[in-house]
Amino acid sequence: LFAPGANIITEGDMGEKLYFLHRGEVEILVGAAETKVAQLSDGNVFGEMAVLTSCATRSLGTPKRAATVRALESCDCRVIHHRVFGQILKKFPE
Repeated sequence: LFAPGANIITEGDMGEKLYFLHRGEVEILVGAAETKVAQLSDGNVFGEMAVLTSCATRSLGTPKRAATVRALESCDCRVIHHRVFGQILKKFPE
């Protein structure tokens, strides 16, 4: 659970988790000026870029987050760690 105004993901941090936004609303911000580029609500996924890159390039380390995701209201997120996500992809490749 994340309170309004909380950063769920911060641009530049290491990305190890994929987030499913079960309930709530978030904004996607990029750059030092935190320019708003998108807004997501119930049922959306974020953090996938770093996790997919991590699964594809395991030997290169954990990639950094490309954006900040900030809660606009109380948010309930489900999380999958990149290692678990990689295991799911191996088990169900199609």
